[in-house]
This record gives sequence, C-alpha cells and structure tokens, in this order.
Amino acid sequence: MATANRPRYATPRGGRPRTPRRPTLNVTGPELTGLLSNMASLATQRTSAGSRFPAGATPNKCEMEMTAAGFRTWRRSIETWLRLAGWPDEEAVLHIRLLCAPDLQCAVDARFDRNQWEAMQPSEALDAISKLVLQTSNQAVRWSDFFNARQKPGESVSVYINRCAQEAVDCGFQCPGCRENLSEYMLIRKVMVGLHDSALKQEVFRRCDTYTDIDSLRNFCSSFEAAQRDANRFERERTVAGSDVIVDDVTEEEPLVAASRHQPPAAKNTNRSTATEKLHNKVSGQCYYCGQWHVLDRMACPAYNRKCNACGKRGHLKKVCKSVKTREEVMISSIEVGAASLLPEPTVSVMVTAKVSGVVQKVDAIADTGAQVCVAGPKLLSVLDIKPAQLLRRAGIRDLAKIPLTSLGAAVCRISLGECSTMQEVYFIKSVERMYLSLTACKELGIVHPDFPKPVPMVAGAAIEGNMGSDIPERPTSMPFKPLEENVAFSRSGY
Repeated sequence: MATANRPRYATPRGGRPRTPRRPTLNVTGPELTGLLSNMASLATQRTSAGSRFPAGATPNKCEMEMTAAGFRTWRRSIETWLRLAGWPDEEAVLHIRLLCAPDLQCAVDARFDRNQWEAMQPSEALDAISKLVLQTSNQAVRWSDFFNARQKPGESVSVYINRCAQEAVDCGFQCPGCRENLSEYMLIRKVMVGLHDSALKQEVFRRCDTYTDIDSLRNFCSSFEAAQRDANRFERERTVAGSDVIVDDVTEEEPLVAASRHQPPAAKNTNRSTATEKLHNKVSGQCYYCGQWHVLDRMACPAYNRKCNACGKRGHLKKVCKSVKTREEVMISSIEVGAASLLPEPTVSVMVTAKVSGVVQKVDAIADTGAQVCVAGPKLLSVLDIKPAQLLRRAGIRDLAKIPLTSLGAAVCRISLGECSTMQEVYFIKSVERMYLSLTACKELGIVHPDFPKPVPMVAGAAIEGNMGSDIPERPTSMPFKPLEENVAFSRSGY
C-alpha cells in the first residue's frame, strides 16, 4: 500500500548547548590534611553534644569527711563517668569540681586558683580532693576496727563480709618480706571468727582448711543461712497446716530454748517479700505471748498454737499467763498490803516511750531503789530506734563496787506504769542487758512509798473483818499501884 511522503524540515546549523565545566579546587597536600582534621573534630563535637546521659547516671556529689571506702567508690564512679562522656581534660576537671558539695568547693577554691585547677589532669584533681576529704585516722585505729568487727544480730552474712572487706582494704595488709597483698588472707580468718550464729561458726571452723578465697566462704555461709531460713519457714507452714505432734507432750522449756536460739531473718528478698513481711523483718521486741525477744511475727512466736499449762488456753505460755498473777489485798487504814508470789528478780512491766523517735515499747524493768539514774542496755537502744547521734551526753557511771561502766549516752524517755508516768533520762550502758529504774522513778511511778526509805508511820487503826474472837486480854489502862518509891518492890514481885 502506497503512503504519502513526509516533508523534510530544515536542520538547524547550530550545535548542541555546551555545559560549563565544574570549578575545581586546587589545594596542596598539607592544606587537605588540615581540612580533614577540622571536619573530624566538628563531627566529634556534634557527636558529644548530641549524646545525653540519663539523670540517674550522674554520680553523687562528694562530701567532706568521707570514709576511705566511700571515697573509693565515688572516685571510681567519676572515672567511669568521665570516660563514657569523652570530655577533654580541661573540661573534665571542671565537671569534677561541679560534682563536689558546696563546702568542698569552697575548700578547693581556697587551695587552688582557677588557672591552677584548670591546668590539672583529672587524676591530679581527684588526688587533690582526696587530701581534703579523707578523714585522718591512725593505722592502729584501723587495725583495731578490723579485728574487733563482729556480725551484728540480724545482719546478713553478705553485709557482714562486705563491711569487713572495706575495713581490710583500709588497713592495707602487706607482707613485710615480699610486699604481697594479704587483705584477702586476713579477711577470711576475720570473717570466720566474727560470725554470730554458733552453729554456722562451728561448721565453718570444721571446714576452715577448705576455703581458698573469700568467695568460697561467702557461698557456704550464704547457703547455710538460706537453709536455716527456709527450714524455719517450712516449720511454720507445717504448724499452720496441722501436724502429728501432740501439744500436751511438748514442755514449755522446749519453746523457750527455741526462742532463745531464734534469730531474725538475715537476708530480705525485696522482689518476693510483701509489705507485711518487710514490716515484721524490721520490728523486733519482747513478745506478749511467750515473753521472749524475737521478731514480732505471730507465726514465728514459739507460743503459737501451744497450750498454757495454767489456764488451758492456746496461744500463750504459763510464763505470761494472767491467771497466775493473782493477788490478795488487805486494806489497813490507808495502806494497801499485797501478797504476791516471789520471783527471782523484782521485775515490773512498764511502757517506755522515746522522746526523739516516738517509739513505744513494753519492757520488763527492775526496780533498783539504790540507783540514782535509770539505765538500760544497747538492745533497748536499738528497739527504740534511737541513733547514736541523738544521744544527749555521756556520764561517768559506776556500780556499787566503784567499777566504771561504759556509757553510750543518755536519752529522755517517758516511763509509764498504769496511770502514773514520769520523764527520766535513761543512760544506756554497754554491759547492761536489762532496764533498771532509779529511786526517783520508783517513787513517781508509785512502786515504793514517797517517803522511802524512811519507815512507814504507825497507823491509827485497822479495819479487819473476822468471825472468830480473840483470847488476847485487853491492855490495862491504869497502873495496879501508885507510882511511889515504896511500891517498886510490889511491882517487881507482881503483887
């Protein structure tokens, strides 16, 4: 099929449009190296400026009069923080000064001017702060603190080992011959000697040659401690669920012995314990149901589900049963004469309230009418939640044998007995286990007569009811003879 031919158009004679050549930078090698270094520094600054640390990652501020262990921890945190931040040395020393307390900053400014401080390296700045912060102590004092360290009642083995480890580092034990570090060697032996649990200490002494490092000793003690805690928990659960033990066959001496050996739970798992268990782990005192000192947990009381031999009721022991404390009272004029059974120690239950903490505790005190002040032991000091810094003063106290007693200090406490109460300064003595009431406290509480130790005045009469008559003859009201000299012989002869 034939088609029409397309018309041809004239082609323009001009060529394609020319693109201008890109400009080139003609630089030498040194100039190019300088530009690359500047670009790298700018990239580093942008990366540093863009990185942000969480608020919890900033170390705490350094305080004046810190312990050696506390300053070591703070210095290590600062070094790690500066390394992660990547600041240059001239900026790092500025951050170190900002992480000091205001009083420490004043001490640094008084010792170094601005140019001297900025010219320091970070390690030199930390060394300068250590000279201002660390408490001055004698080497012999640090040795004494290490060798006298003991595990406190209720303190876990891990906390006790960590405390001894810090004191061992402060002592810096070294071999005088080869200058080898002996801190771990001394720490293992110190931990074994200072354990509080006698059963655990016996097992550790029996296996003393098997502990090659402190970690092996820590693992064994922690396992033994956990086994005791789990055994006590299983025993309480078995008692609640019911057991085959006959209550009448268990004497009261066995729960008392178990209570004396009972220790508060040492380690607390914050992830598993409830709020009630945390409260019970913190509060300890004298139990109303068994009369012993232990954690105030009803399930952990030795008297739980026990039968009293006095009244037959369950839940308490004969020692604290109210039915035993019966009294016979006879009224003679205005004097009340009471007959009660004699106890080995004249104790009286009083309520003690600490003024500084407000904690109220029931205490079995001893009425000591020969004491001038009220005294108590360190156990009551911890129960009342009184810190050593809250004690008023230390007084020189001596016993009856004129032997000085070590006084920890005094605290104002309100002592209540029934409707009577008194404010007394209670002195806490290191070697005392019970609480002793002074003569003044006994008078104000009504334990003794206000005129004690003066004799009680003769009463005018007595109201005594009785059905039986008396064969005693009446007292004569007149003399049989006149009071004359010649009647003396008759009076002596009886007629």
